[in-house]
Amino acid sequence: MTAMHTAARSRFTLNEADTGSTPGHAHSHAANLWHNTSERITSIEAILPTLATKADISEVRADIHKADASIRTWMIATVIGLFLGFAGLFLAVSSSFKTALPTASSPAMAPLIIQVPAYASLEQAQKSPH
Repeated sequence: MTAMHTAARSRFTLNEADTGSTPGHAHSHAANLWHNTSERITSIEAILPTLATKADISEVRADIHKADASIRTWMIATVIGLFLGFAGLFLAVSSSFKTALPTASSPAMAPLIIQVPAYASLEQAQKSPH
């Protein structure tokens, strides 16, 4: 056998204390097991009253559904409000860009003409003393 098989085999062999070859040792071993088991049962019994019951879970589930419905209502109302707000903003901006159409009763305005003075060429500007 290899060293690995020997080590694995030695882990599973029982020593003298586990077999209970001495009567006093077997009794103390059983007493320790009983004491450990009773400690575990006592700790579990202390935890049991704090655990949630089916009624507690159903209350929490109902509260979550109620909160979910409330959030959904507010989200829908917010989206509708934003949609209406942006539609109103679009209408306001688009109406401000519309020009007033001339009516038959109002006289037409003459076009505005801007005359730009002639400018001297760059060479003439450099030659002239300032």
